[in-house]
Amino acid sequence: MVFCILAKNKILYMLKSLKTFRQDFYILLLVSLVIIFIMEIYSIQETEIFKGAEIVGAVVLKLCYSIMASIVFYFFSVHLREEKKKKTNIEFIDKSF
Repeated sequence: MVFCILAKNKILYMLKSLKTFRQDFYILLLVSLVIIFIMEIYSIQETEIFKGAEIVGAVVLKLCYSIMASIVFYFFSVHLREEKKKKTNIEFIDKSF
C-alpha cells in the first residue's frame, strides 16, 4: 500500500515537471516520432526513391531513435534533478522569511 502511494507521488511529480520541460525538446521529440512512424510504415513497401535511399533511411531512422533516447535521458537525469533543486530552494527561502 505504501509503495503504491510512493509510486503515485513519483508519477505525479514527473507529470508536473513535464510542464516546465523545454518546448524545443517537445518539438524535436514530436518530429522524431513522426519521422519514425512514416519511415517504419514506408519501409514496408520496400521501394527506393533513389539509389542508396535504404542506407540514408537507416541512418535517419537511427538518428531519430537516438534523439528520442537522448531527450528521455535528459528529462530523467538533468531536468528532474534541476526541478528538485528548485523546489528545495523555494522551500528553504519560504522558511527563512
